[in-house]
This record gives sequence, C-alpha cells and structure tokens, in this order.
Amino acid sequence: DVDEFNQIYRSFRQDTWIRAEIILQSENRVVVRLRIRGDSSRKLSKKSLKLKLPSDVRLLSNSRMFNLNAEFSDLTFMRQYLATKLFQESGHTCFSSKHILLHINGTFDGIYLWIENMDNAFLQKRGFNSKNLLYKATRDGANLSLSDDIERNWECKNGSEEVAYAALKKLQIDLNNTPDSLYYNWVRKTFDYDAMINILSMNMLISNSSTYYHNYYMYYDIHSQKWQMWPWDMDKTFCYDKIEMHYHRGSHRERRSASLPGNPIMERAIICEPIFNDIQKRTNELQKTIFNIQYVTPTIDSLEKKLMEYVKYDTKRSQSIESFQKKVNRLREFFILRYDNLKYQFDHYPRSFAIHRPKKSFKEDIKLTWEPSFDPDADSLVYNVYFCADPKFKENVTTINNLKSTQCTIEHSSIEKGRYYFKVSVSDGKHKIYGYDSCHSFKVD
Repeated sequence: DVDEFNQIYRSFRQDTWIRAEIILQSENRVVVRLRIRGDSSRKLSKKSLKLKLPSDVRLLSNSRMFNLNAEFSDLTFMRQYLATKLFQESGHTCFSSKHILLHINGTFDGIYLWIENMDNAFLQKRGFNSKNLLYKATRDGANLSLSDDIERNWECKNGSEEVAYAALKKLQIDLNNTPDSLYYNWVRKTFDYDAMINILSMNMLISNSSTYYHNYYMYYDIHSQKWQMWPWDMDKTFCYDKIEMHYHRGSHRERRSASLPGNPIMERAIICEPIFNDIQKRTNELQKTIFNIQYVTPTIDSLEKKLMEYVKYDTKRSQSIESFQKKVNRLREFFILRYDNLKYQFDHYPRSFAIHRPKKSFKEDIKLTWEPSFDPDADSLVYNVYFCADPKFKENVTTINNLKSTQCTIEHSSIEKGRYYFKVSVSDGKHKIYGYDSCHSFKVD
C-alpha cells in the first residue's frame, strides 16, 4: 500500500510493520511484513528495510528475517560486500551479503545489499549450537566498558535474558578489572584467541570506523566457555578519507560516540605487548594473502561491470557513471595504501598506554597518573593533560602541556567544585595519540 509505505518513510524512527507483497524473478508472489531498519541511516532519503517472511518461505538463508541495506553513504555499493567477503576468506565467522536490484510498486528503486540475519538460523547453518549465547551490540555505548548499561545497550538474540545478561556482565567486569599482569593469560583462557586476533587485525586493515561501541556481536560457547567477537553492519569501511585512521583507537570517534569510553577488548589488546605483537603479525599475514590489490581486483572489476548500468537509475542516490568509476578507483587506492600506512603507525607511533582511574572525589589537590608510553624510534615523549566539565571536550578545556613524567597535579584551589572529565595524550613531536581510557572523570568537593 503506497500510503502505508510513505507513512513508515515519514515515521522512520518507529519500527512499524506493514503488509507487503514481494515478486521474485520467478514471478512467485510472497506476502511479507516490512519495516524500516537501521540506526543513523534511518534519516536518509534511501532507507534500509527489514522483511519478515512467512514461516514456510526462505530466501538466500534459513532465516525468516530478510535485510535490505540501502548502502546510501557508499557510492561504490561495494564496501560492505567486500568486507563480508574478506572476513569470510580470513576464516572468520561472518554474515553473507548479496546485491539486490529492488523495484517498489513497479518502479526501479535502486541497488540494495541483502544482509544475512544473525540469529539461531545463522548459528545452525554454520554448525554452532543454537543453545549457545549470542548478543548484539545495538545501541551506542555497547562497548563493554564499566559504563556500558548491558541491559539497555545489548540485545539477547537467543536464550533467556537473565542467563544471557549474567554471562555478558561477568565478561564486562573481568575485562575491566583483570590486572595487567594476568591479562594475557586471562585472554587466552577466555577468548577464542585466534579469532580475537583476526577480528582486531581485520578491523584495522579495513578501517572499520563504526564498531566497538555498537555494530558487532559477542558469541559465547557454553561448552568451551570461550568468547568470540563477530562483525556487523560494515558499510563504514574502506573509506578513502580513513586510509590514515589510527590503529590505536578502536573506531573512528564519530560525533555521537566522541565521548564514549573505549572498548577494553580492543584497547587492552594493543597495550598488552604479546597480544599486540600477534595483531601486527596477523595484519602482515592478511596483507600477503587477501588484503592486497592483486587479490581483490577481480572482485572489484566484476562488481564494477555488474553495477555500472544501474547506478544512474538509483532513484534516491543517482550519480553519473564517471562519479561511480571515480569512487571505485578510490576504493582500489585504499587497498594499495592502507597496509603501508598501518605498518608505518606500528613502526613509528608512540604506543598506547593505560590511564589510571583516579579517586572518585578530591577534597585536596587532584593527582592524575598513567602508565608510560613507549616510542619505537626511541624519540623523547611528552604528555598533555586535558580536563573540563564537558564530557565531549568541546567547551572550556584546560590543557597542561609538555609533561615529562607520568603524573599531573591540579591545585584544588584552581578549579571550581563539580564533575570533571580528563584525557591524556602522548607525542613524540610528530605523532600524537591518546591513552586508554579517554573518558575518566573525577569530582572536586
């Protein structure tokens, strides 16, 4: 119904299901339920859709849920497809994807990407026990930091919520509180270690700028008692403007997530020397095998040829053939340049470092401390401390510069009473990085 469809487009924030009929290439007709899906993409003119199939109908997978992503921000329509393909070829558990040409009420609407739903059917298809626990990091803030509200930010995809949340909450506590001296052995015991190294390495290579604070899954195998992290919603990958995205930050600090704490899975991994060494080794292996221009060129060339005749007819994201080809060439450049940039960061940037949690409140001078960083080139390092009452660090930020030691004292009399947020950076004179965690706070009484 045109009116119902237009209504859910206007009320895109609501998960309102409407009746629809899909006509397959075989001309078979199937009655389905349909709604808008996604997070930030809902406000865009071309919206992603979720279909619920009848119990006796399956399309492309064993799940009743059928996801169609608009890929509005990706003028190549290739980024998420390539990310899923490379994740699978790296040996990682990942959803499948496929390009779909969608007509709505008889009119060609555009190129969409079918995204396999991750649910019990997904687990069963891959030989996983559906009684194991699967969680989706749904809302911004689902980063497993101590401030992550598990029951608000996460979805239990199977199992009873009480049991599922209990397991995830235990992981959250252990991730944040296991001492550095025990952390490596704890990780080996708690995670499928090779899978953990692989996803962290892959996310670095593809510059996945929309993960670790949402858009990923955590899977817990009850029998082995080990965790895995699985990717989700990877349209913000392979972006040309993120060729230089820093490895030391888990994800690009988008405006809505700028004040969120870091994800300890990622942040503590790069601080822990043996884990970080394994990440560097794995990125090198991936670059030699699947993450290079020679390997991906046949796939990119094939997709370019297949999609080219339809891009200018995409009704809500039309572009010229020339624009499409330019974006595809930028995609090729990403594969040529990204690993070298990442390797340069490994070899020359100061290492990330841990910032100590301060006392909750101070009635005397405020003392902030952190672990020392390390510079691969043995350059001299200086630290800067930033603090303010704004958790997003946009207003009235006070900076204490050029500290040589790993501590800073702020005179109690120099600042007003209230809650303050602080972060610490380190610089070798050429490269600056921020320590973990960049969202600590303290109160002045």
